This record gives sequence, C-alpha cells and structure tokens, in this order.
Amino acid sequence: MLNNGENHTATKAAAGQTDSWTFTATLGDALLVAIGEVSGSATFTPWIRLVAPNGTTIGNNWNAAAAQIEVAAPATGTYTVLVASADAGNLGTGDYRLTLAKAPGAFVVSPGDHGGWRALSACVYPRYQTTAAPRTRPNDAAALPSRTAISSKPVDPLIATGAPGATSA
Repeated sequence: MLNNGENHTATKAAAGQTDSWTFTATLGDALLVAIGEVSGSATFTPWIRLVAPNGTTIGNNWNAAAAQIEVAAPATGTYTVLVASADAGNLGTGDYRLTLAKAPGAFVVSPGDHGGWRALSACVYPRYQTTAAPRTRPNDAAALPSRTAISSKPVDPLIATGAPGATSA
C-alpha cells in the first residue's frame, strides 16, 4: 500500500517481473506518482502505469532513471500502480523508489528524508521546458521529449499539486 508522501523502496529482481502497488483516492484528488532508479542493470528503465478503479490505464510513463505521472482522480476507489522496466522484453532489474503525492490529504515524510526547501535552496538547477507527444508504449522513439534550457538561476524546489493542465503564477 502506498502512503501519501512516503518513499517506498523495492527491488525488481527478475526479468519479466511487474510489481503492483495500491492506494485509495477520491474523485478529483490531485495525484502524482513518481519513480526513481536507485541502482540496477544497464537495461533497467523505470516504467510506471497508473490504473483507475475501473481497470482503465490513466497514466503511463518511463525514462532512463526517473518518471512521473500526474492526473486528477477520475473516480473514488482503489488505484493500482504497476512498476516494470521499459526495456525491450521487460528484462531490466534493479532497485527503485516509488512515491505518491496526493492532495488533499495528510502527507508523510519518510524517516531519513529531511523534507522542506531549506536543504536545497542554495543549489543551482538548470530549468527546462519540455515538449513531447503523448507516449503510448515503451521505446516509442517518435514520442521522445525535447528539452530547451530556459534558465540556470538558483531556484527553491517546489512540489505543486493541482488539476492536470492547470497553471499557476
């Protein structure tokens, strides 16, 4: 069971393995599910899919080291997150960290995870604007995103939740 905000570390130990995680949400909740590779084989490509209570896949994303899905819950019920490797044949193995951010709701900060903005506020991170066509399956080269650097000024990291496509100032 995924807890809101908690880091869940697990291992995809076998070729072909798909891990399944669940959580509950209410119609309209803002949901963000993120995965990051902790360690693994050269072919391990974290791939997450989000399945609604009615069995419909409502999110699908992967990348070389990390990926995320952000949606508004289309129904009240139990959601399933499927974790696999997006390499050809789902052969990659490795350790990963999976996190759910859901709003509204109580948010858990994992033990050892300091949280907050102060620890990172002095760092400089390049900012990018990303554009891509929707990805429908692993290794869909036509849908790979392109990035354009827009700034390398210091920023305070921020996690924003809201309806998909919403804008903020």
